[in-house]
Amino acid sequence: MAVRDRRPPRDGSPSTEYPELADPRESIDKIRIAHLDVVRQLSDVHEGLYSIDLMLTTALSRSYSLVEGFISAFDRWNFFAAAPLLRMQADSLVRLSYMSRAEDSEKVARDFISGVEFRNMRDPDGKRLIDRRLNELASEFHPWVENIYPATSGWVHFSPQHFYASWKLDKDSRREGTLGSIQLQIPMASGAIPPEMVTDILEAMIGVTSEIFDYAELWASRKGLPSGVMRELPRPNTEK
Repeated sequence: MAVRDRRPPRDGSPSTEYPELADPRESIDKIRIAHLDVVRQLSDVHEGLYSIDLMLTTALSRSYSLVEGFISAFDRWNFFAAAPLLRMQADSLVRLSYMSRAEDSEKVARDFISGVEFRNMRDPDGKRLIDRRLNELASEFHPWVENIYPATSGWVHFSPQHFYASWKLDKDSRREGTLGSIQLQIPMASGAIPPEMVTDILEAMIGVTSEIFDYAELWASRKGLPSGVMRELPRPNTEK
């Protein structure tokens, strides 16, 4: 299957069981393909190659793989894998947010491609750029991103959330001091998590990835131009 080929949902995908997910599921597949257009745009607008280009294309390469893996996991009800991929995508977004707004974005990108991890960088206040600090700084521009970390932590770290997704509980058979009748589900059965949670995870992945595109497109609109000058760019086809 070619990279630009559409990936229709497999039988049993949440998007075939919940009709309201059909359009968002189609959108995330269009976004997967649009990564290629965003990367090409970065190289076509100006022949120069900057450290920012290298950092952004690295983020887009990672993003493509995360989205591709997310689609595969999503279609198989594998939210043990899909939810942590969302967390990893948000991890890229908060770092691009910091780099894009830094006083010297090129230096941040240059340090990054030289092997300096963000946790070993410091912001203008002298605070180390650990995840908590990056989320705090990004929250002004992406107010919802801080919610992703606590919301997905139960999927990233081994937690009771995994228990409730792995076992089907019969609450009617519960007696005092017991869980009642339980049935193990390996792999996770369709419908093991409520549809509203499935919707939230899918729409969050769409939102985070779209905002990663925004940073790449912002740079493409300014790359190689004098300060204060911007070029107009066509938007990639990510519409439903």
